[in-house]
Amino acid sequence: MASHYEERLQSDLDWIKELVGIVGSQLVRNIDDAVKSTLSEDKQLAAATVIGDFTINRQTRELDRLCHAFVARHLPSAGHLRYVSSVLRLNIALERIGDYATTIARTAVQLSERLSENVSRDIEIMSEQARHTLADALKSFHDRDVDLAKATLKAATRFAPYFDRVFDQLAQEASQKTRPAKDLFGVLATFNRLERVVHQAKNLCEESIFVV
Repeated sequence: MASHYEERLQSDLDWIKELVGIVGSQLVRNIDDAVKSTLSEDKQLAAATVIGDFTINRQTRELDRLCHAFVARHLPSAGHLRYVSSVLRLNIALERIGDYATTIARTAVQLSERLSENVSRDIEIMSEQARHTLADALKSFHDRDVDLAKATLKAATRFAPYFDRVFDQLAQEASQKTRPAKDLFGVLATFNRLERVVHQAKNLCEESIFVV
């Protein structure tokens, strides 16, 4: 039978784990909504995504507080300490991903005209890749699944050539002056943030491996 101390320790750990899951799920939705607002010119959805980031910021601050309180209260060692220290690093990545979604949403509001079919398709493909990579990375951390973390890391490396191709397409549009320069910079920022989501997901996978 577990002691009162062990029950309290496990309860604190469970709440940290649950909050990581809550923030992660919201981030995946925010990335989806930010991209949808860009493709559909939905300024209301873009504004809601920006506002939603304030909630994520509050949650990440709470996660940081919980982790430090856990260390102070329980003086953990070995596995528990490894997990909490990993959550603290992961928390920074989660906050940055929220910022990326906000940047994409702000770009959606500033576009002067609907995106071309080719650019829209590229954004859809990249956002789908970023979302899947992020979701798998979060799942690997939640389940402490090293195999999934390694597979996600391997899959993420295959995206780099695609990002290069997209950049070349935008450079070609710039030379042909088919869109305002402001729009092209905005689209480039969107692609860049989606690429960074994948990079942060790779960091989450590294944390999954570290914890286990």
